[in-house]
Amino acid sequence: MTETNNHFDLAVIGSGPGGYRAAILAALRGLSVAIIEKADWGGCCLNRGCVPKKDWYHTARLVAANRHFAGRGISGELTADMDKAWDHQEAVVQTVQESYVDYMKRLKVTSFEGHGRFIDATTIAIDGQDGTREISAKHTIIATGGTAYIPEGFEAVPGKVLTSDMLFDERPPSGKRVAIIGSGVIATEFAYIFSLLGKEVVWLARSPMLRKIPFSPQAMGTLKSALATHGIELRQGCRFESIDTTGDGVTIHLGDGETVEVDWVCLGTGRVPHTEGLDLDKAGVETDARGFVKRNDQLQTAAPNIYAIGDVASEWMTANHALSDATIAVDNIIDGNTRKQDSLWVPLVVYSAVELARLGMDEDMAEDEELEPAVG
Repeated sequence: MTETNNHFDLAVIGSGPGGYRAAILAALRGLSVAIIEKADWGGCCLNRGCVPKKDWYHTARLVAANRHFAGRGISGELTADMDKAWDHQEAVVQTVQESYVDYMKRLKVTSFEGHGRFIDATTIAIDGQDGTREISAKHTIIATGGTAYIPEGFEAVPGKVLTSDMLFDERPPSGKRVAIIGSGVIATEFAYIFSLLGKEVVWLARSPMLRKIPFSPQAMGTLKSALATHGIELRQGCRFESIDTTGDGVTIHLGDGETVEVDWVCLGTGRVPHTEGLDLDKAGVETDARGFVKRNDQLQTAAPNIYAIGDVASEWMTANHALSDATIAVDNIIDGNTRKQDSLWVPLVVYSAVELARLGMDEDMAEDEELEPAVG
């Protein structure tokens, strides 16, 4: 905690990319701001997502460039060590985290360490190491992010079955043969990164790669070809029955009776919104059937002075969407709900064997709007 004030223009619950940006933008525009974080400052993106993953991705790209060395008259071969790569990302994360906290202090953002929960629509209790205190705020932004989803048939087992959150909490297991489970963005990125960091990747999923993201067939073909040059291929259509972690490694039992033996497993099976313990009902905030906080186009919840941004409310669940939400929410708090969010127009990026990005409509969406798309 940095100050003893108990009343604020804005309280932000969560310090990930959306929460942090919202706090900074609001402070720059003259609001008194409190930000509450129960775990690591910077949230998932800084500590277990975007930042450490992109650090590993940069290392992977350096190793991948090795294929072109001979043609440039460069001899020798690059290899990567995942343990040392883990140490490097840890140092990067610490540096960025220190800058996060320092900038908030310089802008006089009041920070509280503890678990925030609603007493009512304008009052928040913060359960910290020194007990519970209450603050009040004219407006609140819920930016509590998400947590790793563990599919049926799996369970997280330290050293054996890791979620994407667990991967950066401590050094990964030492085994070389690793199963990547999932077909979304996380799995597609990790399959490439792990392979270039020296792991033997077995990539298994129920669904086709990136099926929920409307990339064009040409883009998907380019990605598949680039992955294939590194010997990376998704085995889709898998039915996972159970896993056995009692031996030295992990045995994955598939629905056709086949077993897959690996040293350890990384679950890249997506994320779910994190609302546990917020007591949203006491503030009149509602969630949908999947657990996302309900909000309107202005990002207001059912309680009009409370906004929800990022993974806790957006099914896209990317840092870019959280950052965009933060800007719109702060503008609406200050300017009277003049801006609407259209998540389709927020860039969505995948960092794998090639970098893919998309924005706006695809051909089918354009045709549904009776437009005539031109592709070239």
